[in-house]
Amino acid sequence: MPLSPTRRALVLGLLSAPFASLAAHAQAGDPVAITAQIFNDYQRDKVPSIPYTPAIRARMRMSSVGKEADIILQAQDTEVKNYTVQPVSLGADKAVVDARFLSFDRRMHVRFDFRMVDGKWLVANFRHIAGVEHKTDLRRELKMQPLD
Repeated sequence: MPLSPTRRALVLGLLSAPFASLAAHAQAGDPVAITAQIFNDYQRDKVPSIPYTPAIRARMRMSSVGKEADIILQAQDTEVKNYTVQPVSLGADKAVVDARFLSFDRRMHVRFDFRMVDGKWLVANFRHIAGVEHKTDLRRELKMQPLD
């Protein structure tokens, strides 16, 4: 039996509410929600919009890093399942968030470093902790100084 337009709108609204809430928190600037939004985008086969610091963004434009493969997943094809996001530390201007997930049967662990820049939480680095042969540290790949 087909749903009426009103019931269809209600069902679609209920199904999309968790994603809308996640996106709202990510836009508001919560590092955990930003990280979760990145992996939510991967799960939905979307290219995530990662809010990098201006210094990282400028270096990435001039670099080949991430141009041929997704640098977080270290793959040309993306598949993310069963992700979890957990804060490691949250301070006034620094935060560290861990993401664990399954990508093509590889259990991966990526740690994101956030910095508060002009009132917004931005990704200042990420590094692979487990699940890949080449453990990327974004700042090292971009030949930048380590974070303090």
